[in-house]
Amino acid sequence: MKKNGKKASDLHGEIKMYPQCVINIGVKDKTPIEELPKLKEAIEKVEETLGNNGRVLVRYSGTQNILRIMVETEDWELADGLGLEIKKAFTSI
Repeated sequence: MKKNGKKASDLHGEIKMYPQCVINIGVKDKTPIEELPKLKEAIEKVEETLGNNGRVLVRYSGTQNILRIMVETEDWELADGLGLEIKKAFTSI
């Protein structure tokens, strides 16, 4: 806003909203994601599939024993399918 000299209301139409697939998985322990090669590989594959057309966030909750998976892209079905691929990789560990 400061850079463009615009108000937030002026920028509202410029923001493109993407559907998100959000999956929460209960965990007993929070093994670092870096130590889970199948999960890392699945995340990298999804990031490659999305390229610059979406984003992926996989992290543990800071307050609960939950792994959070979020995939965001223009197409809901693609986001959902890719989120489920990451979930499958994690639950197969």
